Amino acid sequence: MLLNIHTHLPAPKPEAIISCNPTELPSPEDFPGQSYSVGIHPWNVGPSGLSEAELEALREAALRPDVLAIGETGIDKSRSGIAPLFAQMLAFKAHILLSEELAKPMILHCVKAHDIIISMRKEMKPEQKWIIHGFRGKPTILTQILAAGIDVSYGELFNADSVAMTPPERIFAETDESTLSINDIINRLCETNPLIDISRISENIINLF
Repeated sequence: MLLNIHTHLPAPKPEAIISCNPTELPSPEDFPGQSYSVGIHPWNVGPSGLSEAELEALREAALRPDVLAIGETGIDKSRSGIAPLFAQMLAFKAHILLSEELAKPMILHCVKAHDIIISMRKEMKPEQKWIIHGFRGKPTILTQILAAGIDVSYGELFNADSVAMTPPERIFAETDESTLSINDIINRLCETNPLIDISRISENIINLF
């Protein structure tokens, strides 16, 4: 049963979708039945965006049936001195196009950039689900994100008021790099929002695919 929408912890994690860089994606034979997402993190985007080799590696990895989602990808304004926002936006757009082509949802990294991500969603008009992972924002930001058609995933650290107001069908859970189990994190979320439980979280992931 898939419960964990996003983790960087190593396989095997049968309950999780493991996020990988395309060049670090394990062979399907290494961990049979393991699920993955693939993307080039905005921290790793160069000053000119993604190279042709990076785009080719991303697409080749994303075609695999055990790769269920695209990402993580997104925008991080705190890294704009290393990866300019324009380059991050070019890389993000490439992920969006791949997500739409392959009909796979996207896992998003968003730091101080919800305005850009919302704007790009309005511009691109994607059909696939977008999920901002590790969301810690206040309810005012959550309201804007939900109104734009973007869902959210919560990890070990979260804003309790935001969790409490998130519709149960639009909430996901993750460990990311936490040492807590996904069950511990889900239990904390359930204490904050009584409308959700483990079955609801699992159903939300199932409905993505």
